Amino acid sequence: MPVNRYLPFDALPFLPNGRSPAAIASAVRTGERVFLSGRSALRPDGTVAGLGDPAAQAHAAMDQIEAALTAAGGTLSDITKLTTTLIDRAHRKPVYDVIGQRLRDVFPVSTGLVVAGLPLPELMVQIDADATIGAPIQRVRTFGLNQWFGQPIAFQGAMVAAGTGVSLVPASVSRLALDGVTYRPVTGAPRSELVAITRAGDDSALVRAFVAEAVAAGEAGRLSARGEA
Repeated sequence: MPVNRYLPFDALPFLPNGRSPAAIASAVRTGERVFLSGRSALRPDGTVAGLGDPAAQAHAAMDQIEAALTAAGGTLSDITKLTTTLIDRAHRKPVYDVIGQRLRDVFPVSTGLVVAGLPLPELMVQIDADATIGAPIQRVRTFGLNQWFGQPIAFQGAMVAAGTGVSLVPASVSRLALDGVTYRPVTGAPRSELVAITRAGDDSALVRAFVAEAVAAGEAGRLSARGEA
């Protein structure tokens, strides 16, 4: 499968004096999967946008992520996973408010970290993202927050975002045959859960019917680990 790289940038501002510049891609796409470099408020000339302002730096990071996704043929709505790194818990609200604004109705899976520092002392936030372009994305157990850790934060997320070739079915299905190929759910998965099966590009009516059945039965809230074809 071909690997395409988009918007290379110079990592020299992150490296000690005397090191050679390292070219890093903003986005790498293989098939429908897109992996994005962690982005911050660092500009190409080595200066930092939004000094002292975590919201402004979050917008700057999201601008760079959006540019990389556009180059790869996608949009912010294709994001499936975010990892947001802060240097201060007090920045949680301004940063996540920005993410909530920029990713309204996207519902990414999300991880948040608080660290002692980022590559440059002026940087206050770094955002890493993965995306799936050109394939349906199933977002399960979506939620919207108005309060988070006692703070009025507006953020939308999901517990599971399944993209390329992944479908969710009730675990009570012992096997599933589609187009002459047989799939099995996760071995030993509880019958009350949903499990994932894999088949590249599958979006059959049969799988959708199984998902609808599980949702109607109130089983869509509990998921097992991803299975393999």
